[in-house]
Formats: sequence, C-alpha cells, structure tokens
Amino acid sequence: MGLNKPGPAASFYAPIIILLLFIISAVISAILVLGRAGILFWEKRYKESFTLLGWTIGWGILYLALFIFILFMK
Repeated sequence: MGLNKPGPAASFYAPIIILLLFIISAVISAILVLGRAGILFWEKRYKESFTLLGWTIGWGILYLALFIFILFMK
C-alpha cells in the first residue's frame, strides 16, 4: 500500500527492506561457504577444514580479480 506512493513512508521502508535482504543474503552465503568447513572442524578434521576454507577463499579471490580485470578492460 504505502510502498507504491512516493513520500515519507516509502523512503522509510525501502532502506529497511534492502538491509534485511542484505542480511538474509549474507547469512545464506556464510552457510554455503563456511558450513562444510565448520562441520569438518567440529569433527576435529582440522587440516581438511582449513584446506577447504583456503580453496574456497582462493577461488573467490580469483573470481573477484577476473571480474575486476574484465570490468576495467571494457
């Protein structure tokens, strides 16, 4: 109702909705990235846990660098 009309109500709810969506996205991403490594750590398989975490972070950095490289090449 109030989201369709521009004004104080819409400008109040929009940032709250965006922040809640960001928080939900961050939690889902953290579960996907840290879930398996956390289970391995809990099972005292420390080397496998840190190896998996290292590979995950490494690939993430590689994809980020590739994206930035492609972005600046255009």
